[in-house]
Amino acid sequence: SGMNGAMAPCLVVTSRLAFHIPAGVSLDEAALCEPFACAVRGALERGRMKAGDYVWVSGPGIIGQLVAQLALISGAKVMLAGTTQDKERLQLAATYGISTIDVLTEDVQEKVQEWTHGSGFDVAFECSGAAASSQTCLEVLRKNSLYVQIGLYGKKVLFDHDLALVKEIAITNSFGTTRQSWEIALRFLEQKKINLMPFISAKLPIEEWEKGFQKAKNKEGYKILLMPNQE
Repeated sequence: SGMNGAMAPCLVVTSRLAFHIPAGVSLDEAALCEPFACAVRGALERGRMKAGDYVWVSGPGIIGQLVAQLALISGAKVMLAGTTQDKERLQLAATYGISTIDVLTEDVQEKVQEWTHGSGFDVAFECSGAAASSQTCLEVLRKNSLYVQIGLYGKKVLFDHDLALVKEIAITNSFGTTRQSWEIALRFLEQKKINLMPFISAKLPIEEWEKGFQKAKNKEGYKILLMPNQE
């Protein structure tokens, strides 16, 4: 929206930026609707999946976790990739029935061949923003598949266009959200299709905002909620 002041006592926004929170959706869940809407945009609006697809999701941050859940709900068979330092995040994904892989300690190609019965993946979502991840995504994809870039690198990176060309991989991306993204996300929450609560790592009074910012900077958990003073 480009607006400042969300930590002020009051904030006036235009109606086009406001959404009705459905009954049964908590304020805590609603607070996480923005990253969820970004996942919806990438996975369902810009990307495409169908039941039975093999879907590779790279990066078990909140966006990758939510993309993986959306793929699972779509009927796809999902593999979420991370590194050794992502152990707890991969374990969380496993509780949702999502298969996981540590790309640093496991043989990726061997796992891909075994897991997809030799076919390779139909869709790959790059959600980590790590330069090496794009190459892995291209390598695990089958011929005539789809690569979706969602993670931000923050710098220029090398991309293996020749490999994408030889495999005839369609390439698309996703940035931010549309109003429709939010509406779809809120419907998912209303229908209890997605559980956002595990991604709330801490709730702090707004007076402790510096502590919350430091937790986020240190990548402690997922999201930190700052609770307004209720007095």
